[in-house]
Amino acid sequence: MDLGIASAKTVQKASDAGIEDLTGYRMAIRADEMRHVYRQRGKEEPDPAQVAITENDWEALPFVWRDPDYAQFRSPDNFILAKKIDGTLYVADWIRNRRNKSVVLRTFWKKKSGP
Repeated sequence: MDLGIASAKTVQKASDAGIEDLTGYRMAIRADEMRHVYRQRGKEEPDPAQVAITENDWEALPFVWRDPDYAQFRSPDNFILAKKIDGTLYVADWIRNRRNKSVVLRTFWKKKSGP
């Protein structure tokens, strides 16, 4: 799943959170990353504050990448972007690959956050 180049909003939210410039970075999700999320966050989510990821939740990921409500710096090459959609907060943890200007998904989770 290719989510394209970081949007201007993504670049700005990231910058506001102290994340190094994401201009020109491309995000794509590989099948092995999706399997990892299902193993860690599928059917029975281990964290009681979170809700298990389902197949339909992948439809939210492009909005998290292109139109985030929140960004958080974790390390120079690791950051979080989050987006609230219909009362659910979707959170994606990303790893930056500087060599090929790409971003890969580390993990993805959701939690109910109210209206």
